[in-house]
Amino acid sequence: MATTTATPSKLSIKNLFLLIVGCLGLCAAASWLGSTFTMDGLDGWYQSINKPSFNPPNMVFAPVWFILYTMMAVSLFYVLRAHHPNKTLAIVVFVIQLGLNALWSLLFFKLHLIGLALIEMIVMLGFIIAYYFIVKPIRPLAAYLFIPYIAWVAFATILTATIWSMN
Repeated sequence: MATTTATPSKLSIKNLFLLIVGCLGLCAAASWLGSTFTMDGLDGWYQSINKPSFNPPNMVFAPVWFILYTMMAVSLFYVLRAHHPNKTLAIVVFVIQLGLNALWSLLFFKLHLIGLALIEMIVMLGFIIAYYFIVKPIRPLAAYLFIPYIAWVAFATILTATIWSMN
């Protein structure tokens, strides 16, 4: 059985530009919020806790997250342009996972609640994977843009679990 994808809506160049800027802005806002929580705990508390040998150096996180947030924004852009019955569901799941993304930084870095951050991250990973499957029939490219994000958050979940068990 062939799968069909949603047809993109026709927008003017100005409206396309505003839409992509809005998507980038939304993801940048979530990134900024999460990074403010991260900076609160990065230099002091985070340096003092036990971390596994596979913990990446701090300088790796910013470029990885920049790329992932950009890919998330482009994915959302494609979904917003589509006409599909599950478009609203995809948008809701996207916003939830984005909020959970920022919440993780609050729980982990600012509040130092590693166990709760781990539980929250598992829920977040579930929403990220759900978004992938909801979006794939809408616009496959929008779903594929989430594959690196799924991989990174799966890795981060293992990392968080290991940090929790070591501390």
